[in-house]
Amino acid sequence: MTKFVCALPVFLPLLAHAAALPASDAFAKPHQRVDIGGLHINLFCAGTGSTTAIFDGPAGDAGWAWFKVQPEVARHTRACTYDRAGFGLSDPAPRPNTSENAGRWSP
Repeated sequence: MTKFVCALPVFLPLLAHAAALPASDAFAKPHQRVDIGGLHINLFCAGTGSTTAIFDGPAGDAGWAWFKVQPEVARHTRACTYDRAGFGLSDPAPRPNTSENAGRWSP
C-alpha cells in the first residue's frame, strides 16, 4: 500500500492530462488471453519499465475504463489493464459476481 500511496502524486498529473485524450481503439479487441485455471481473462499491457502498474475496472467495469489513463502511464513504465471474469472480453464468471466470490475462479 505504501508504494501505491507514494506513486499517487506522480500519476495524478498524468490522470489530468489523460482526460483530454481521444478514445483508443486498442481496447475494442482481445489482446492476451490469460488462462487462470480454465477461465480466460483479457489482459492488455503497454510500455516498459521495472514497475508494472495494474488497472482494475472500477465498480465492475471492464479494463476499457482506463483507456485514457493507461497510455499516459505506459509512457513511463509498464501498464496493464484486465477485464474481470464476466466483463469486457474475458470469459463469463463461473459464480455470481459478489464480493464474497471475488478471486474465486472455479465453481
